[in-house]
Amino acid sequence: MQLTTRAPPVSSKNVLTAKIAGLGQDDFLNVEIGLLFAASTNTAPSTFWFICYILSSESLLAEVRAEISKILTRKTVNGTDTVELDSTGFRQHCPLLISIWEETLALWIPRHRCGWSPKTQY
Repeated sequence: MQLTTRAPPVSSKNVLTAKIAGLGQDDFLNVEIGLLFAASTNTAPSTFWFICYILSSESLLAEVRAEISKILTRKTVNGTDTVELDSTGFRQHCPLLISIWEETLALWIPRHRCGWSPKTQY
């Protein structure tokens, strides 16, 4: 297994770890595919709890809406009202939304993997 020098550090570390563990290229690639599967299967529960947290509080929902409105552009195209979202503005204009997502991942993903769930304390 060999990476170009332009590979991200995480990829280089993964390859190094695989070599140290004695994994061949096929085994290494199977592990990488497994990680992709794990990431995508955790998306639905994470998104569910993310939305639940936001909707659980009227004031939180109002704050998130205010943040998101900063990255939305409303216009009419061919007689149809449209809304465009500038996804590059999330980090700058939506810090609360980002922190809710990160907190959701911190609270639910580790527990989701082991089958344990905390009770909501709101």
